Amino acid sequence: MLLPESLTPDKRAAAAARRLSPRETLATLRRPALRPVFLLFFVGTLCFSALEGTFALFGEHVYRIGPRDVGYLFAFVGSLSALMQAGLVGWLARRFGERAMVLAGFLLMGMGMVYSGMSPAFGLMVAAMGAVSVGNGLASPSLAGLASISSSPEEQGSILGTYQSLGSLARSAGPFLGGLAFDRLGAGSPLWLGGIVVALASLLALQLPQNKSHQRLTPR
Repeated sequence: MLLPESLTPDKRAAAAARRLSPRETLATLRRPALRPVFLLFFVGTLCFSALEGTFALFGEHVYRIGPRDVGYLFAFVGSLSALMQAGLVGWLARRFGERAMVLAGFLLMGMGMVYSGMSPAFGLMVAAMGAVSVGNGLASPSLAGLASISSSPEEQGSILGTYQSLGSLARSAGPFLGGLAFDRLGAGSPLWLGGIVVALASLLALQLPQNKSHQRLTPR
């Protein structure tokens, strides 16, 4: 299926010619409608990357599982997240709004990561990781949608580029910070510490607009 182009030819030309300067990028990060979106995306990606980067060590240290079992677990987590993003999260966002999806997603991620880091029985840990996956599946597309609709059509590409750059930075720093926590605070610390940070960050979701996914915000 082919998606129609959302911009007229003149608007496409204007958008292609426009590039945000470093000063404009910083101003974008301070924009009230976008600041909590960027912060939540950065924090969520950072903590999830710390989990991903250390989970194999955590599984081996606590549950004596090897690479194959860790691979199966990540396949389970990835499949759940993909199923959420395949259509269910869109329907939920239209019904309840992106803010509710982000808040619920971060709370689920936070609780699941904290409980997993407490080294429960293996089956309970798998269930908790499932909650992390569902939470990520709720929050990630909702944040991307908010970043898109909180910008004008002409600047949308630049805004989403900044958004993805923050994600790349978080994915670079996450494994390092997770490894540092693993070494200094214990095997489960990248999970429970990241979960606490994610749960606290969910308070930022209260600053998000209450719009539904079909509405577009006016940039400020």
